[in-house]
Formats: sequence, C-alpha cells, structure tokens
Amino acid sequence: MIFLARYGFGIHSDNQEIHRLNHLIYMDIKLYVATINELKELLQLTGTFSRDIKMVFGIEKCKTLSIAKGKLKMRNFITDDDDDTMEAMNKDEIYRFLGHMQSKQIKHAQMKQKLGKEHLHRIKSILKIKLNRKITIKAINTYATPVLTFSFGIVKWTPTDLENLQTKTTALLTRYRFQHPRAAKERLTLPHQMGGRGLIHITRLHGKQVRLLQTYFLNKQVTSPLHAAIVKADDRYTPLDLVRANENELATDEEYNNIKRQWSQKPYTADIRMISANNM
Repeated sequence: MIFLARYGFGIHSDNQEIHRLNHLIYMDIKLYVATINELKELLQLTGTFSRDIKMVFGIEKCKTLSIAKGKLKMRNFITDDDDDTMEAMNKDEIYRFLGHMQSKQIKHAQMKQKLGKEHLHRIKSILKIKLNRKITIKAINTYATPVLTFSFGIVKWTPTDLENLQTKTTALLTRYRFQHPRAAKERLTLPHQMGGRGLIHITRLHGKQVRLLQTYFLNKQVTSPLHAAIVKADDRYTPLDLVRANENELATDEEYNNIKRQWSQKPYTADIRMISANNM
C-alpha cells in the first residue's frame, strides 16, 4: 500500500534515509512511527483492517515503546476510540517477539543465558532416558540443538560463548557415561560418513547458519527494497554484519577434514579401546 510509505521509522545509511519501515506482522504486530500523530493514524488503519477481517484489535494487550535520542521515554498514549489508554513500557520491562526478549534492542545476555540453560536441560533429559548411542545423538541433534539454532544470526553469540556451551555439552555426555573421559573429542562431532559419531558442533553450526542468512539477504536484496536497505545499513548492528558479507566467503571450508586429520594423528586412546569392547 503506497499510502503507508509516509509513515514509519527511517532506516539510514551514510546519513541518508534509504527505506521506511512502518510495521512487522508475525502473528503479533509491531507498528513503527516517528510521531504521535502517525501512531494515531496507523492505529486507525490497523483497527479498520482488523474489523474488516472480523478480528478484535485488543488495545488492552498493547504497549508503547518510545525512544528519543537513544533513551527510553515514558509516554502513555490515549486512543481516539473510547479513550482507551495504551501504557508505556518502563526501562526494566521487556517483551517477547518471535521468541526473542527485547526492549529498545534485543537482550543478548539474557537470551544467551536462557537458551544455553534450556539447551543443557534438554540434553540432560535425553541422557537420563539411556537410549542407545545412535538414537541419543539423533535426539540431541533434533531436540536440544534447535533451541539454539533459531537465535543464530540474531543473538550476538561470541566464539567463547559457543565453545563454553560445547564444553558443557561434552561434560554432560561424560557425566552420564555416554562419552569416555579419555575419548577423542574430535570423533564426537565428526559426521558418520567420516567415522565420527555425528553430534552437531555448535560453533560450526553457528557459522553455517550465519552464512546461510547472509546468502539469503544478499540474494533477496535484488528484488526487495527492504532487504536491500538492511544489507546497506547493517554495519555490525547484527551478527550478520551484511555490509562486509562477501559471497566469496560463503563457501564450505575444509574444517571437517582438518579435524579428522587431527583425530587420526592421535595415539591409541580409550576411545579405540571402548569401540573394541562394544564390538565384542
């Protein structure tokens, strides 16, 4: 709808507005405006659309988040319909949108703590059942790891964060007697076809997911003005860092082969003895 183009929040690059964003709809709806008058007009449009499709626009469930010069401002908003009041969020309040805790920005530290805790909790639940080794690995890959996957490219995970989580995962496997303390760690996360046990490595998964998202945005910018604006404006604002994303860097590396080489160069270990014992 062309008439909506005059509303919303401007995405800037090099001090120039390159796109205007006025709403996001994924089950819930977020409206972006520059002034109170714009908010009134967009709410009227949203209310009209909701009534047309026989839905109720619940003002009582809505709140406002006002940011002026990077700081939160407490501004309650009174609608024109029945004088309903839309309360303002305070500086300590957060809300969830697409599973991510946000205020004026995503709460990265809280999200990492919450997701890491849930990831390890699910692994514990799987290991307590004492399934066979193949099914246990599959269960971890399909039930525990996806808790983290949806945050990759959005939440700012550092290499240290991911390695610590991988270390805690390996420690849990050892604690529940799934992994021998002296077993080669390299074999644990190698694919089955390379002689490994097939556990998804969190750090490598994060890198792959980021590259896939970068590829998506780089390809989508050709046909979508919004994606083109995001690519141009994302200068270290997100983990994707789309300004510096280079399609030549998206190719798969030889990391698996290097890990297999490191494993093969190790001396005879408890991992080999355990395999022999299991085959007897």
